[in-house]
Amino acid sequence: MIVLCLLAALSPQELQDRLKATVTHLASDEMKGRRAGSPEGEKAARWMAAEFGKIGLRKAGSDGYLQPFRMR
Repeated sequence: MIVLCLLAALSPQELQDRLKATVTHLASDEMKGRRAGSPEGEKAARWMAAEFGKIGLRKAGSDGYLQPFRMR
């Protein structure tokens, strides 16, 4: 809800620019697909957590914005 309110405060062009920048970054070659458990997946998760902090979201995970889990 808070994210929607924060995004609603942006102009349509600002919202488009922000969303495009986010998708471009996460889809970049640097992220190599962001597979769960990979170094790039961890990098993407940390980047998203930093972005959440920039827009003022309250931390809720056991590791700030992140919720660790094991994959079998």
